Amino acid sequence: MSSIETRTKILNEGVVLAEQSGLRGLSRSMLAKKVGIAPTSIMYYYKDLPALRKAILAHAIEVWSPQIIAEAILSGETFEVPQELAEHICESVMACVPQRRSIGAMA
Repeated sequence: MSSIETRTKILNEGVVLAEQSGLRGLSRSMLAKKVGIAPTSIMYYYKDLPALRKAILAHAIEVWSPQIIAEAILSGETFEVPQELAEHICESVMACVPQRRSIGAMA
């Protein structure tokens, strides 16, 4: 597998695993096993776990994984989420939340 193919597979599998266990629940060993490489090989492409998570978040934006993007927004890691996209996701989520009645309306 070429270097580009390996990097692509790391990102694709990283998105799949992050959708299952969360971006914060992702580990190099878990990802390496899924990709079929040694955990130290991931360090060749991404110097540390934060760099790996940042790359997976950027890839999640490219392939549109709202679950991972929402997790990043909620955790405050919006450095890779464009402002317009973050606002759109927040508006979409709020549109799905049932409107609460005010306390005065309940009396």
